[in-house]
Amino acid sequence: MASGVRLNVTAATSDTTGTALPNNGIVTVTTTTDDGWTLTDPAPGCEVTIVTGTTSTGNHGIAPAAATYQSSVGAAGSSISLIGGGAFVSLVGLSTAIWLMTNHSATAVAAVSS
Repeated sequence: MASGVRLNVTAATSDTTGTALPNNGIVTVTTTTDDGWTLTDPAPGCEVTIVTGTTSTGNHGIAPAAATYQSSVGAAGSSISLIGGGAFVSLVGLSTAIWLMTNHSATAVAAVSS
């Protein structure tokens, strides 16, 4: 990363479920309930990482406004579930209609589904 470049960090909580998450930077999700958010559709080349806090429990659903998700193993869908503390997913915009999942946590669930 270039020196002096900072990523935006956005906090998502159970109070912000009606607010669209940004399509770039880092989004932290910290809730103890099953909640869901809408992810702003991608801009080509932009990356966003969504991570659950260590105290998060429940199923956290992230649905794109209109785009779809595609994983590096070929799975495609319209929702990502982050389950448990420490779950994360990194996404890169391939186009304004497709998010590519480039990385996800190994110890907590980050699943793409329809």
